[in-house]
Amino acid sequence: MKKFAGVRSLDDMRTQAIEAGWKFDEKAYHKENSDYVFLYGKTKDDIVVAINTFNGHFFVYNNATDESIATHLSERFDQESWYVEILNIVNKPYVKKERI
Repeated sequence: MKKFAGVRSLDDMRTQAIEAGWKFDEKAYHKENSDYVFLYGKTKDDIVVAINTFNGHFFVYNNATDESIATHLSERFDQESWYVEILNIVNKPYVKKERI
């Protein structure tokens, strides 16, 4: 399991998501005082990623069928590029500090 250094800021998540080709929806975050933002529009199927900006937990689901695909705890996808991409959008990279 990959290590991270915490949850990215909203601005950083937005930048990372857009650079990776996702559409970033933060309407609920601003208008409804929700902790969630949503990624969508990168895949041909109707995949949506709901991200809790407070704790970094996320849920990947098919918007057309409501089928749950993965969460932030789905280790079985750790080698899948799409899953690693979501992890990297949500989380700050961990940099191992050199001991002197």
